[in-house]
Formats: sequence, C-alpha cells, structure tokens
Amino acid sequence: MDEKELKTRIEAADKAYKELKDSVSKKADAATIEGLKADFNGMVEKATMIGDKKLTDYIKALQDHADTLEGQIKEIVSRAQKTRKDPEVELDEFLTGKEFTEAVKAFRGGASYQKIQSLGLQKVLTVGSDLTAGTTSPVILPDREPGVIALPRADTPLFNLVQKGVTTKDKVSWVERTIAAESQSTAMTAENNAFGESDASWTEVEASVKKITDSFKCTNKMLEDTEFVRSEIMAMLTTNIPHLRETQILSGANSSTEMNGLVTGATAFSLPTGVNPVSEANEIDGLRAAILQCKLGYNASNKYTKGFVPNAIVLNPVDAHNIGGMKDSEGRWLLPGWFQGVKFIDGIPVIESTDMTVGSYLVGALNNVKYYIRRGLVVRFWDQYDTDPAYDRVLFTATERGCLAISNIAAYGLITGTIVAATAAVSS
Repeated sequence: MDEKELKTRIEAADKAYKELKDSVSKKADAATIEGLKADFNGMVEKATMIGDKKLTDYIKALQDHADTLEGQIKEIVSRAQKTRKDPEVELDEFLTGKEFTEAVKAFRGGASYQKIQSLGLQKVLTVGSDLTAGTTSPVILPDREPGVIALPRADTPLFNLVQKGVTTKDKVSWVERTIAAESQSTAMTAENNAFGESDASWTEVEASVKKITDSFKCTNKMLEDTEFVRSEIMAMLTTNIPHLRETQILSGANSSTEMNGLVTGATAFSLPTGVNPVSEANEIDGLRAAILQCKLGYNASNKYTKGFVPNAIVLNPVDAHNIGGMKDSEGRWLLPGWFQGVKFIDGIPVIESTDMTVGSYLVGALNNVKYYIRRGLVVRFWDQYDTDPAYDRVLFTATERGCLAISNIAAYGLITGTIVAATAAVSS
C-alpha cells in the first residue's frame, strides 16, 4: 500500500466518522446509526490493512522481534562484561577438571579422539609444532606445567626514586641559577659602610621528550587457538617498555633519540678537599668518599656550604656481591647486615641494577631529578597494517613518551665514577 492509497483510506474513514457523529447528534433511528457504525468500522479496518494483515499484527511482530533482539543483546553484553580468569588459572582448572579427567580415561580405554577434542583440549595442545610432535592431531603431553616459562623482568627502582611530573608539551624547560656566574658577597657591615653585594644570573634550560616503542606480530590463528598468547604479548610489551625506560633513566646517552640519563648527566668523582688518606683502603672507603662529595655539593671557593642528601647508591649486582663478601683480617664480615638483606653504606641504601656497568657506580640524590610523562604506556593492535591483512596477521604496538629533567644544579648531587678509581683516591 502506497502513501496515496493510505491517504484515501484515512479520508474515507474520517468521512464515515463524521456521518456517524451527525446521525447520533440528530437522534436518527437505531437502524441508521448501526448501519453508519458498520460503515465506519469497515473503513477503519480497511485503513489499517496492509495486504491481508492488519497493521496491529505487523506492529506486534516487530515488537516480538525487538524483544528477542534485546534479549540477545543483553546476553552478549553480559558475557562480554564477565571478568575473565587469568589464562593460566583457566588452563589449570581445565586440566584438573572432572570432564577432562574422565575424557582422558575414556581415551585410554579406546574412546575416539573427537571426544577429547569436543572439550576444547585442542586449543591447549596445538601451540606450535613442538607440542604437536609433527603430527596433524594433538598429542597428550605428560604432566604439563601451567603457564609459560620466560626470563624474569627487571624491576624499576630508579623510576620509583625520581620525582614524577606530567607535561603536555614536546619539551620541558626551567630556569636555574647559573652557578659559575654567581658571586656570594654577603657581609657583616659596620655603620655607614657599603652593603655587601652579591651577583647572579639565570639561564633557561630545556630537555626534549623522547619516545619508547615496541611491537610484536602474530597471526589471528594464534590468538584464536591459544588464548594465553594475547596475555603473553601484553605482558611482554607492558614490561619491555618500563625496562627500557629504566635503562634510559640510568644511562641514556642524551642524544636526539635518547634521554639524558643519571650517569650521563652526573658529576665525575673528585676526592673532596680535606679527606684523610686511608691505610689499606677498600671499595667501601671509595664509595664513602663519593657519598661525601654528594653531601658537599658544589663547594668551589666555599660558595655553598649546603649540599645534597643522597638516597641511593647504584651498583651492578656483581659489585654488590663482592662488596658484601669482604672480610677483615680476622675473617669477619665487614657488612654482616647484607646477608639479612639490609644493604646500606653510610646509611645510604644500595640499589642493584644490571644496567649499571660492572666496576662503576652512581651515588646520588635522585629525588632532585624529575621524570615528566607526556604519554603514559599505550598498547594498541592493528589488523590493517601493510600486507598483514593478506597474511591474516595482527600487529601489536606499545609506546610511551617521557623526559628526564636533570638540572645543572641537581647534577652536583649525582656522583659517578669507577670503584677502583675512588678506592685509589682515598688510599694512603
């Protein structure tokens, strides 16, 4: 029924209604009113017919479809919103579950492979050729440990020790007092004499935001057939980025693509004036001299009497092991507390980092250094990159942008050098 026909039917029904209304108002006889009423009802019914069905039937059918669709949507949303268990936990529960145990028993007793496959075991046993043993059908592995064995991921203690900030720019800038140009001439002055006169200048310094990236490719088949692959990829990307960030914070080369790391921006060790030489000096004595230099800060010409309070000594685990094992002439441990995990030198905690070069160290007030976050860790996946669609591949990417700001002032609170040189400097 087109729009013109529908309009004609509605007009006819309206005309019949008016005639019925007039007859009622004029108190026509009952037979006439009943006849007009039947005409009106017929017109209304005709106006609401589409083909051989009433409009109300179509509306009811549409409502039924809508109700069914709404129920399906609710079910889909409900399933999507359910919190998934860790894949390792799911796998462990599956392999120890009653259904799997009974299926394995039946399989050993001669049951068909399809009975095992129907439980979803194929998803567990078809991860690479090493698990299929070169066959087209999965094999039953003996006592497979749940989870995936991987190299341990490094902690990020240096990131935890530096200050944190947020920036919305590509560069971070600050103004600092130029130490070399400052003269401190504060004086006690007699009456009617000139004031002491100090001088200073200021410099604007900036540091650029750097980007850390990582990516990983895999096929959709891996993601579909092996649920833990996705979690493995996410775990890799979300640990690789922080690990490289930690490396950059410690030893970034301060280049166009690298941050200005703590070691790169630090002050070289120089034995402070007035330190008495030590007979039979050891590595602890050398590190104590570096700690002293940090505490004195910049003290050329006695311009400054207040230095820094160091909060970390960064050593390679090899050097930490060697220092912890030192003994006196009678075979007693020099640092017995290290064996209880209390690793301090002169009250300063020792931080072990495999990123630190063996034989080198960093002593510093890391709380005077600030890491600005421009973009937090972002992980995305792409299925339309390059030729990947033709190979049914997915590209996972991870990025983070940040900037380590080490002011020229803070650099005097970061002391670096070699343990051998520091030990030699304090030796008598």
